[in-house]
Amino acid sequence: MSKAETKAARLRTIEDLLLAHPGGLTQAEIAHYLDVNRSTVYRYLPDLPQHIYIDEMDGCRWKIDRQAYLMNVRYNLNKAMAIGGRKSNPSIPKLQSCILAEKERS
Repeated sequence: MSKAETKAARLRTIEDLLLAHPGGLTQAEIAHYLDVNRSTVYRYLPDLPQHIYIDEMDGCRWKIDRQAYLMNVRYNLNKAMAIGGRKSNPSIPKLQSCILAEKERS
């Protein structure tokens, strides 16, 4: 795994950890989960999404702003159609075009 892939995987893991711990985690706890140094975790902060922040009023715990958090969910066309129905949801054509555009890009 390349250095960039490792970093990306760790960033996703940090986000997953914070989602699993609503009260947040300290820098040391995150470092323990990732098996890296605390300074390594701190260097990741600028690369994390805006909805991840350090709450100084709560012991400098890293948290996710759950009001601003939007989960990234991907469906293939068949699953999207099954969830939304064919004619019941007016946004299905938009969803279909987004999915097809994504397929063309990859």
